Amino acid sequence: MKTKVLLILALLLTTFGNKLWAQDEETIDFTVKGYTNAQAVTSVNGTNCTVALSNAKWYDSGSALRAYYGSMITVNATNNKTIEEIRFTYGVSDSNNPITASVGNFDGATWTGNANSVTFTIGGSSNNRRLRSVEVIYVPGVTKPVINGLTSFVTSTEVTLSAEDGATIYYTIDGTAPTTASTKYTAPFTLTATKVVKAIAVKGDKQSRVATQVFSASTPYVLVTNIDDLHDGDHVIIVGKASNSTYAQGTLHQQQ
Repeated sequence: MKTKVLLILALLLTTFGNKLWAQDEETIDFTVKGYTNAQAVTSVNGTNCTVALSNAKWYDSGSALRAYYGSMITVNATNNKTIEEIRFTYGVSDSNNPITASVGNFDGATWTGNANSVTFTIGGSSNNRRLRSVEVIYVPGVTKPVINGLTSFVTSTEVTLSAEDGATIYYTIDGTAPTTASTKYTAPFTLTATKVVKAIAVKGDKQSRVATQVFSASTPYVLVTNIDDLHDGDHVIIVGKASNSTYAQGTLHQQQ
């Protein structure tokens, strides 16, 4: 009887959790829309967004939606949602036409930011981009924390975490996923070695996604003018004339 109850609880938690997760992201899959060959597609409705296209057609060849150069793709959030990430999946024989975003940061495949509407413009003077799907991820009930600090440092760096008003921040510095059992953020902290900081914000019964930032410690170098100040095993940069460059790098090995 106990086993059955546990199984039922696990099933309910899984089902409920999946429903909550589904509210925070969705995928517009053009390959399952049933378009006919060469059909013009101007708008696609999702659960919490619409995708508008200014010059796009579906082609069975390549099984992708072809968005032509000079055209625009606009992702609009609905139902009071805010977008924090958009991921494009491209089809075979896709071209390399550049794509720019109206706001936020875009690397050609993944957009990140915080907006209710994002417009992507396809550049170039020919060809097209072949889209198979667009995944839209929304800001959950709580916005993920912001992690600030000198990401590349020599001796140390001070790290500060911030979140929206009323939210509590929990973090880790070893790269593991934070939970409400992790260290609670109360004040800036100092790192003296390379670490991966991850943080979440919790407000009531709502939790943000994980924010991640890598902080890298660099090897310090000290200027010396006397070779006797060097020790066996020291890493050195020699400034002067080398065979093909203005400096050389190596390791000192002391002769006994």
